[in-house]
Amino acid sequence: MESTPKKSNRTRNIFIVLGVLALACVICVAIVAVVAGGAVGAIAAPLLKANDFMTSLEAKDYAKAYGFIDPSQQEGFGGSADGMQAKLSGLGIAEPTAHTLSNINVNNGDAVASGTATFGGTIQRIRVDMRKSGDNWLVIGYGPDNTPEPTATS
Repeated sequence: MESTPKKSNRTRNIFIVLGVLALACVICVAIVAVVAGGAVGAIAAPLLKANDFMTSLEAKDYAKAYGFIDPSQQEGFGGSADGMQAKLSGLGIAEPTAHTLSNINVNNGDAVASGTATFGGTIQRIRVDMRKSGDNWLVIGYGPDNTPEPTATS
């Protein structure tokens, strides 16, 4: 003779299934957060460092700005803070009064932050090239961004 399960067993089983599903959802959300957090960190770090570099130039703190330069590239930036100021002045990009870095492209330990900066009242497109060195991002290039604007095709 078969007996039918009691109503309390059915209710208990429903709660167990709901608990397992809730736990699975929490685990999935945690995995997504870790993966997305790593991606956001990989993008945020070079962009923050590029912004710090630009902010140093705006403040005319060339010693601080020069400290962001990768040692292998320092000679190309004038070899010193004063040399960098002179070199960037000659290019017309030494003293931005404002900047907005709105794009970042990170690829294999290199990054390019691009946006605009204001020099002498004129807004120019600029880029800051970065390279990861250990846990740090360092500037390896800075100047006008001459990348052509994308054009719509029909």
